Amino acid sequence: MSSTPETTYNAFFCPHCEATLNLGHGPIIKMTGKLDAATFSVTTDVFLPSGLGVYGRATATNVELREGARVEFSCPDCGAPLSRSEDDELAQVGMRDQEDRVFLVSFNKCYGKQSTFVIDPEARQVESQFGDDAESFREDLDKRMNFFGS
Repeated sequence: MSSTPETTYNAFFCPHCEATLNLGHGPIIKMTGKLDAATFSVTTDVFLPSGLGVYGRATATNVELREGARVEFSCPDCGAPLSRSEDDELAQVGMRDQEDRVFLVSFNKCYGKQSTFVIDPEARQVESQFGDDAESFREDLDKRMNFFGS
């Protein structure tokens, strides 16, 4: 009898309340997403792939995201916003890798933009980046992380 290797994923969590965002450390991260416009506002569950550099999304309702739509993410558990305080263009969650090291993962809030950054919170530096649009955000992200000379 052959056995298939078990796939393990990084564990993602809310940086505010530490609630797990990918239950069972599975391939999908669940967050709450809010879309605002001048005449309406809609809040829905948003599901993103947990693989770093893997892009896509699904929503729990019939909400169709179009290129350029800006989603404000929040924790489905505590409701805290998942925005980087230094950069309004990026959302941020915590990540524990398979060696139990903790990182912050920042990603673009604009649907269609592909930029993801893995940040070492102690060293205040980007460990790795993913996505076709990452370089356009990298210089600004580095400046904001080092604002206080850290």
